Amino acid sequence: MKRVLSATTVAALVAAVLIGGVSPALAAPDPVPGDPLTGTGVGTRTVLTSANLASTANPGGVVDSTAGFGVPAYAAPALHNFQGTLRINNINATTTGTSSLYDPYNNVYFSTAFWYRYLPYSGNIATTNYYLQQQFTQNGSHLIPTTRGFQYLASLNWDILWGVGRTWSEAGDVIGGNPASRASIPFTLVFKEENCAFNGLMTFLYNDTTTSRVRYQVSSETCSYFKGNMWGNLTSTYTPGVIANADAIGSAYALEVANRMPTKPLSALVTDYPSAGFDLSALTAGTTAAHITNYGFVYNGVNYLGACVTRTANTLTNAAGLHPFCEQLGLPSYSTAKSIFMGGALMMLGEKYGESVYDELVRDWVPEVAGIATWSDVTFNNLVDMASGHYTSSGNQVDEDGSVMASFFGITNTTRAQKMPFATSYPYQVAPGTQWVYHTSDSFILSAAMNAYLKDKEGASADIWSTFYADVLTPLGISPDASATKRTTGANSTPWGGYGLFWTPDDLAKIGAFFAGGDGSHGGTQLLNADMVADSLQQDPTDTGLSTGTGFSYNNSFWARPFTAADNAAFTTPFSVPFMSGFGGISVVLMPNCSVFYRVGDNAEFSWAGIVSESHKLDSMLNPSCAAGPTPEPTTLADDSETTAYETQVTVDVLDNDGLLGEPALDASTLALLDGTTPVTTLTVTGGTFAVVSGQIQFTPAASFSGSAGPVTYQVTNVDGVVGTATITITVGAAPQHTTMLNDTASTAFQTAVTVDVLGNDGLPGEPALDASTLALLDGTTPVTSLTITEGVFEVVGGQIQFTPSSSHTGPVSAVTYQAENAEGVVGTATLTVTVGAAPQPSTLANDTANTSYETAVTIDVLGNDGLGGEPALDSTTLTLLDGTTPVTTLTVAGGTFTVVSGQIQFTPAASFSGAAGPVTYRVTNLDGVSGTATLTVTVDAAPPATTTLVNDTPSAAFGATVLIDVLGNDGTGGEPALDPSTLALLDGTTPVSTLTVTGGVFTVLSGRVQFVPTGGFSGAVAPVTYQVTNVEGATMTATLSLTVSAASGSGSGTGSGGGALGGTGVEGVLPLTLVALGALLLGAVLLVLRRVRTRDA
Repeated sequence: MKRVLSATTVAALVAAVLIGGVSPALAAPDPVPGDPLTGTGVGTRTVLTSANLASTANPGGVVDSTAGFGVPAYAAPALHNFQGTLRINNINATTTGTSSLYDPYNNVYFSTAFWYRYLPYSGNIATTNYYLQQQFTQNGSHLIPTTRGFQYLASLNWDILWGVGRTWSEAGDVIGGNPASRASIPFTLVFKEENCAFNGLMTFLYNDTTTSRVRYQVSSETCSYFKGNMWGNLTSTYTPGVIANADAIGSAYALEVANRMPTKPLSALVTDYPSAGFDLSALTAGTTAAHITNYGFVYNGVNYLGACVTRTANTLTNAAGLHPFCEQLGLPSYSTAKSIFMGGALMMLGEKYGESVYDELVRDWVPEVAGIATWSDVTFNNLVDMASGHYTSSGNQVDEDGSVMASFFGITNTTRAQKMPFATSYPYQVAPGTQWVYHTSDSFILSAAMNAYLKDKEGASADIWSTFYADVLTPLGISPDASATKRTTGANSTPWGGYGLFWTPDDLAKIGAFFAGGDGSHGGTQLLNADMVADSLQQDPTDTGLSTGTGFSYNNSFWARPFTAADNAAFTTPFSVPFMSGFGGISVVLMPNCSVFYRVGDNAEFSWAGIVSESHKLDSMLNPSCAAGPTPEPTTLADDSETTAYETQVTVDVLDNDGLLGEPALDASTLALLDGTTPVTTLTVTGGTFAVVSGQIQFTPAASFSGSAGPVTYQVTNVDGVVGTATITITVGAAPQHTTMLNDTASTAFQTAVTVDVLGNDGLPGEPALDASTLALLDGTTPVTSLTITEGVFEVVGGQIQFTPSSSHTGPVSAVTYQAENAEGVVGTATLTVTVGAAPQPSTLANDTANTSYETAVTIDVLGNDGLGGEPALDSTTLTLLDGTTPVTTLTVAGGTFTVVSGQIQFTPAASFSGAAGPVTYRVTNLDGVSGTATLTVTVDAAPPATTTLVNDTPSAAFGATVLIDVLGNDGTGGEPALDPSTLALLDGTTPVSTLTVTGGVFTVLSGRVQFVPTGGFSGAVAPVTYQVTNVEGATMTATLSLTVSAASGSGSGTGSGGGALGGTGVEGVLPLTLVALGALLLGAVLLVLRRVRTRDA
């Protein structure tokens, strides 16, 4: 089906976007007319360059709006897709600035109320964590805010409207050295509780994850009591994210742009109608260019659009710049809302429920006046005519400019309960309907009354503005930028009625064209009561409205100015021109020749009478060509095409894509097929049969047919009676193809569910894919999603089959059959067989004991003695201790701490502990998944006895002398246990002995001492010996004995007497000196005898 949508579809799309809905028929956004961009991205940028957007400097003022924020001719498509939330941070940073250019109220906005210097914010202006944020989605080169129209913000200063921006790429735009895309977004700031609009622009660079600093400025406004520039350079945060309904939002905007009224520059008015001699200067006569926000002239369906000027410097009269988003410019309604909304809504109610709505009594619908006697006969018609009979002064605008209205408009009086007492406070003066006195508060009362009336008719959720926007403005193609109105806050929220709306230039052009010379109908549908429209637009000579005392009349909130030959000699017959007027300099002029002039300004300049004379040159005001009513208009029909599956019937809504916005609606009851030129309801052609069914066309393919059927021609008549034709072609798909399905097998552990991707092995190359969502088990021939058999339960889960075994089953499971449908609708079957493993087997665990020395950690391989032959191996990684029933890796008990370390258990005794620690329980799982437990007990030895310090001994002995050494005499320090001399022993290796022969002599233990007997003739160092001794606490210690024997006397090495050689060594001589002397005497006697014998023998 082609993608051109009807006016009805456009309205539905816009409504869906506004309420957050989405049309499932739109899989991707339609392109916006004018996309894609065709530039190369190569050009010369001198204003707001990439470097400027990276700078942290205060801009110091505003720049040329087009050069800085407009899309250049060389722009290339964006390199990135922007979808997510843009947040602008720290709005009162030192990098912002303002310039007050006109403020008759003593600089209240930028000085006393200093927060007006900054962008709107969330949070506390006194802190640094405040920001402004909005979600955007992208369609081609267009950045679309997810919320369109007026937004109330919880800040002290501003509310906001976000416009649709643009995005593109330029050579040289970078973030962090990498190519970036550029964005520019228009926005409109709105004073709290007021209708002033300040038009701003912001621009920044971005990539897929981040943004540059944001440069913004406000350099034009529509506000007669304050004018000024704002600028700033702030940090920003980009949070990418999926935007709900992004495609619907994008498509709705594409349709919105496609259905805008065609525009041309004002200069084209002269070239389009060269013979008329239209003087363009009349459009701005009596006005100041710097104070005109926007203006245009509508004729023959074209919006001839004037420039949207901006300032390029901090000078009030500067008008050198042009706003690059003129079509997105937010324009305040001010009192044009009285005509469009209040007058229009009353005419809407008149069409819905009859003209008697004029005579509804206000007291019946507004409880605040129900008890005021002088309001008892005031009607809806009186309020819409500003003729309630209640006023203080009948002078033009005297009451409106007085103290009561000042309080009504007061910025702190935001609720209905606060506003209504002022609105109803004017005293009764004359009968209702007899005296016009301008009160914006009358529109507020009327808004409340019509809102209550509508709720009574359509339910408590009905709202007068929402209904008017949906039922009247949306069919006209009015933008979502106008979708919201300002209201009272708090309970019983009520639209302001007489002001508080916002338009775009296209909105004003369309609304003006709807009313100018119109009858309240559009596209064949009567939106407003025709008689009430005639009353409002000076079409009923018997009801021209009330005099305002200023030369104008006023009827149903529409003003009118009379024209006579005094204005132009060509006006030989008097006529009146209805118009809408708004505070500050807003005019929408609805001329009898169906032309429209609109101007939005803020310098109290309302001059436009000369434009009527210029327009008269195009078409007569006295006998306009549009007065005869519109020529029956055709409705655009689009050819249709549709596809259907093989041998599958299809119904096509052939009218759904027909008709452009504003064209007459089609009458579905007139739909017919054409057999040649004959309308029929059924038509058989090669390939099948077409039939008209309930305003649609149904096609039934012939058996075994595939290919194209048609085209056939259908016709339909629109509500203007114009017949149109189009064609429909149906393409029938090829006969469906089978997909090969293979039987599946799977295995699973005992009592363990298994999920099998049974479709994963199916389908040969080129065969249609299987649709996993169609997978089903077969219970006989019945498709089911769950099938229970003796061995367990099969279930379809997420396009796969899950089998859960019964609690005791092992071995093969009975095969089950499953089916699935492929993409061509062919169903195939296969089987699944599952084998369940044997039941898991436990492993035998033995309790463990271990021993360790006093205060010595020990590691025990507790699993080393576990498991019998043939049992499953244990998985040491699953070893844990049990603290009660809780698995732990560390467990402290009386006596120490057990810790699991690398599949073993380490025990660390507590300080000073001896005895049995435990038993503690440990648990481990085998390879079959079965867990078992055993215990571990560790015995810690008693503390070892205290030792006594032994000192190695190094005595010396005289040559040939036997010595007795007190080796224990130098051992032990104060406080150490005493040694037991009876335990003294020499060590032969590690064997205690009492006698030990070494090189140089023999050592012998004698009564707690060591005797040394030298070998005959030995002198020098004796081989060291080790001795051991035990103290009284049972500790055994060792030391060494290293003895040195002096050289023999006369060798020059002796020391003299024995006493001298042993003194102070702990060595005692064994033979006393007297015995030595006696021995020497005896030896001498023997020698003497021997000498004598030898002599005698000689």
